Amino acid sequence: MHTCPVCGYNQLRYPPEDFTICPSCGTEFGYHDSRRTHWELRVQWVNEGALWHSRVINPPSPLWNGLKQLIDSRLPFPYPYGAGFSAQSAGRSTNIWSGTQVQYA
Repeated sequence: MHTCPVCGYNQLRYPPEDFTICPSCGTEFGYHDSRRTHWELRVQWVNEGALWHSRVINPPSPLWNGLKQLIDSRLPFPYPYGAGFSAQSAGRSTNIWSGTQVQYA
């Protein structure tokens, strides 16, 4: 399995290249990322609510959460919705905000 460099989804069947589409964030690699960085695509996805994209492939669990997926992936990400965000992952606090990227304590 491969990991999406935009949203941290870690169950891609194919590498994120050659027009593979991530079911989580909807990024089509080789198309969407040809003129925008993965960071820019991530910011857009988070600002739009970090929602599951695919209507064909179901999320990995009924409790799937896009922001938790980003935290667990350890990819840097922006403030969601322009406000502070607090979450727990694996029983530890995982986000101390600095600027627009998350830092792990």
